[in-house]
Formats: sequence, structure tokens, C-alpha cells
Amino acid sequence: RRQGHRADHRAQREQSSREHRRRLSHTSFDGGNGAASCTVPRPMTDVSARRDRRKSAGRYDTPAPLAALVAALGLDARLDEAARDKDPCAATLALRVCDPTCGAGNLLVEAARRIAAQLARLRHADPTAEHQRDAMRAVVTRCVYGVERDAAVAARCRRALADLAGMRAVPASLRAHVRADDALAVACDGRWAAVFPSAMAAGGFDAVLGNPPFLNAIERRAVTASRARLRALHPDVGATADVAFHALAIAASLRRPGGRCSVVMPRALLRGGVRGRWPRR
Repeated sequence: RRQGHRADHRAQREQSSREHRRRLSHTSFDGGNGAASCTVPRPMTDVSARRDRRKSAGRYDTPAPLAALVAALGLDARLDEAARDKDPCAATLALRVCDPTCGAGNLLVEAARRIAAQLARLRHADPTAEHQRDAMRAVVTRCVYGVERDAAVAARCRRALADLAGMRAVPASLRAHVRADDALAVACDGRWAAVFPSAMAAGGFDAVLGNPPFLNAIERRAVTASRARLRALHPDVGATADVAFHALAIAASLRRPGGRCSVVMPRALLRGGVRGRWPRR
């Protein structure tokens, strides 16, 4: 009897799912003034196609708990140093954080929250919501930098940061700090000083965060930078290594002396042979 109930319940779920897909596959528009309505097909493949494109590019979302962990590992020590400075507010606001594969900005949003929270506490003993917004505006326009290959996704990242600070328009400084570009190509071309001139002139970033694309030797046909150029740029990375290893090498190159990297990596990095090739800097 129990198995029969389970089968009936499964059949009901499948029927409900079919009805839901059928309803979503069409959108009706009424022309008004007595005009007849027409039904226009809406492809059901939009969401799955976007998901497939992200997967083929090796891109995976960074959930909030993971973003908080990555930001804490990369940034909290720098925040502690800034808080002990003789001018802690200026030192906190001088922090520079970069995500060279930033996607929609989950890690940059988390980093901005952490920096702004400390700045608001340093400025005010009991910060109000307005104090926190002021601190967030200062942080968003000065402290966070990112690169994203997809221009539309880079725009979403800028918008997310602007919304975090309560800004209706995306400021020019944020457009300059979150760039639509390919981090691997930028590294191969040696363009980091042109992409982020002020930060690189100051010696690099205090923290470099990342959840880079995971693409193995077979999957990385979508990478614009050639395998030979990447190998020449990062000789410590194996010829068949995942693209994420090159992203880690880029992150290390963007740190200032004493800066920290906090980057999500494939489990292969835990293997002794792979880990031993990385310089301990």
C-alpha cells in the first residue's frame, strides 16, 4: 500500500510539473480595446541555456556562506591591521580588494560589507543606518575592484555594489574599478597596470579574492588566452592544469607585499605533487 501511495504521489508531481512547464512556455498579450489576445511562445530553454553557458565556461555561483568564508580568510587580517593603525579610519578606507574573476560580484559585495562595517564602527560609537550607508558609499567607490569577462555580468556586479550603497546610478569610479575584460588575457598581455593603474602603482592589492572558472585541459577551449602563453606566463603551472591554477597564479601576482590571497580551488591542489610546484610567497 505504501509503495502504491508513493507511485501515485510521484505521478501527481510529474503531472503538476508538466502543467507548470506548459503554462510557462507561453505568454499571452491582450491588445486592449476589444483586440483579440494572441499567444506567443516563450522558449523554456532560456534558463537552462544560461546555466549551460555558465557550466561550459567553468563558472559556478558563490553562495553567501562561501563568500563570507573566502572574504574572511582574505580580508580580516588586513582589517585588524588597519584598526591598529594610528589613523584607523584612513587605513581602513585605504584597503584595496580585487576579484579578478568577479562574476556578478558576490565576493566583492561581501568584502565591501566587511570593510564598511569596520569603517562605520570606527567613525561612530553607535553607527546608525545612515552612518553605515555613508561608509558603504565610500568603500564601494574606493576599495573594491574586479574583472569579469562577460560585459553583461560585469554590469550586474557594478549594479549590485551600487545598490548595496543605496546609489541610483553607478558612479564613474565603480565603472573604472569593475572592468569587462578577460583576466587571463590581461595577464598574458601584461595589462594590469593599464587596467588598474592606481592600485598597481601602489604595489598591488591588500587582498585578492576569487572563485575562478574550473576548466580542465579538455574543457578550456573557451579560454581566449592560448595554452602556450599561459604556460610561458606561469611556468609553475603544469601544461594540463585546470584554468583555476592560472587564476591562482594571477591572484598571487596582484597582491601587494604582505597581501593575502583567498581563492576557491579544485581539490587537485591538495595533491602533494601539484601543491609542491607553487612558490611559497
